[in-house]
Amino acid sequence: MPKSPGVETVLFGAFAVALLVWPASVAYTLLAGDRATAHVVECHDRPIGRGTKLACTGTWRTRDGVGGPDDLYNLDRRDVGHDVTVRSGPFGLYGHGLGRAWPGLLGAMLGPLLFGARFVTQLAVIPVHRRRRDEHRAALAALGAITVTRGEAWAPDGTPLVTTIRSVRGRLHVEGPDERTLIQIEALGRTGPEGQARDDGTTGPEGQARDDGATGPVGQAGADSGDESGWALYDADGAPLGRLASTLDVADGSLRFELLGPSDAPVVVFALDTSAAGLRFAITDATGRQVGSAWPKDDKWLVRVDPGVDPWMRNVAVAFALIRYRTS
Repeated sequence: MPKSPGVETVLFGAFAVALLVWPASVAYTLLAGDRATAHVVECHDRPIGRGTKLACTGTWRTRDGVGGPDDLYNLDRRDVGHDVTVRSGPFGLYGHGLGRAWPGLLGAMLGPLLFGARFVTQLAVIPVHRRRRDEHRAALAALGAITVTRGEAWAPDGTPLVTTIRSVRGRLHVEGPDERTLIQIEALGRTGPEGQARDDGTTGPEGQARDDGATGPVGQAGADSGDESGWALYDADGAPLGRLASTLDVADGSLRFELLGPSDAPVVVFALDTSAAGLRFAITDATGRQVGSAWPKDDKWLVRVDPGVDPWMRNVAVAFALIRYRTS
């Protein structure tokens, strides 16, 4: 999933700071590091990436007599056998001052400058993103629609409805912000590698997801094969709510999904609304009364249920949207 502008801003800022540490530390060392005297023993070319870099070694001493053998930086071959003044810092001992080191430091600053520029750009984007998000949520609130993504859902007013989906013993536990399970989903007649149940609840021929959300023998739709494929839905305590299965409407042959109770009678029906401009499912209860609708929009699913609808039916509608999101 795409990262939010806030997350991207933090990442670009972190990269800019991380890349800035070395050149800033070296510049500080050359300007204000502790002075010492070093005797350069030898210099050689050290492979770095596709090129080489001159590396020197020698011994160094401070006025207090502290020192020893170490690597020496920002020197050249003419310093071998001579005593030079160096400054010590977090990344070692550097000689000859900032005048000789500035070309390398300038090149090292390119990365922090690029990430820093992107960081500033992202800071400017955040208010725009928040304004668009608020406008989008206001539009959804006007529709009274629940927003459903692969792993989250929000109520029409923008408050979290689903925050976590966990796989527990072959079932998906759909949990709210208080970590309480709202509904449980179990895939029936669908297996992944080595017969393991898939979290997304569906596979077709050669493991491909099916748009109709149902499979039967040799990849045929469950509605046609009469098998037990579909999804078993359970309430928060694990009590069965029914089996969600796809079928074809006998009147017009359109796709529909039915939550079948213990007697195989439809408890909730998601019927394709053929009068709608785009893909939309009308939600009806056991009496045939329409209580809401569900439809995809951009990279999410929207669910609208009438005020006063029982919470379990709302949760079934959210589960249906989650299943469709993961199988479409």
